Amino acid sequence: MLMRDGDSTHWLPRTGIQQLLSAGVRASGMPTAQALTELLRQAVSKAGPDDGLRVGQGLPDREREMRAAYGQLAGEGLGLPAGEAWAQGAVACQDLHHERDGEPGWVLCLEAGRPAVAVAAPVWQAIVEAGRHAPGPDPLAGIGLPRPPEGTDAPWVIAAGSRSVNVDGGSWGAGRLTCSGRGVWRWQPLPRFSINQGRSAENRTAGQTPALRLRAVVNLPWAEASRLEISKPRRTLLEQQLPYSAVAGAVTMLSRRRGAELSAARRERGPSATRPVPPPTRARSQDRTAARP
Repeated sequence: MLMRDGDSTHWLPRTGIQQLLSAGVRASGMPTAQALTELLRQAVSKAGPDDGLRVGQGLPDREREMRAAYGQLAGEGLGLPAGEAWAQGAVACQDLHHERDGEPGWVLCLEAGRPAVAVAAPVWQAIVEAGRHAPGPDPLAGIGLPRPPEGTDAPWVIAAGSRSVNVDGGSWGAGRLTCSGRGVWRWQPLPRFSINQGRSAENRTAGQTPALRLRAVVNLPWAEASRLEISKPRRTLLEQQLPYSAVAGAVTMLSRRRGAELSAARRERGPSATRPVPPPTRARSQDRTAARP
């Protein structure tokens, strides 16, 4: 064992090595045999098949950033890399072991403009499984990746015991993944308010201009888009079921709060706000030609 002494180094004598080992065994509080077994186990585990992997290895242009984030998360339980880093779109990710054997590992994620996050492997797996309902081969492209709590600027962790995590950046938009008491994870959208108005805002249901109009827009992800077609028979069926739907019941309850009684009834189509002008047909053009003197 080499020892540093000022500007020079020298080999530690055998007696010095024995004293150093004895001090370490006494500090551990374990019997000598058990302490030596533990030291041997740690030495073998560090010389395993993952020996030599670096944090950020596999993404040379992001390696420096990932190593810096890894250093900032020291003390959170992050161990050695379990594989090379990979790119998830614009996000750099890498699997890591836990510093203690038997504990679930981590996935280190680094995205430009956001603080790095280390996600416990069980939570990461829950995110991936929830995103498998999205169309396409990439689950994370639908559900997105974890987003930090409001006001978080430093690297943070999502522990294995976390029960909810906010996600964003996917085709589903902003949402929250929550674990129930039975261990079932479920994604729910997070509504966002904006002052943007679309073409439907010009359609009014009353004679006077409303002072305030609230519009709810819902994007429903669907694995098979062809099933969303509203054909003529399906439209007729929807109109027949509308008076008995939850929407009709909610309208009735809201009207009672305002002192009215709007009971569910058959929907009658009203005049359209915009009527398309039919293009001239070939027969009409011929009639105009024949009518000329």
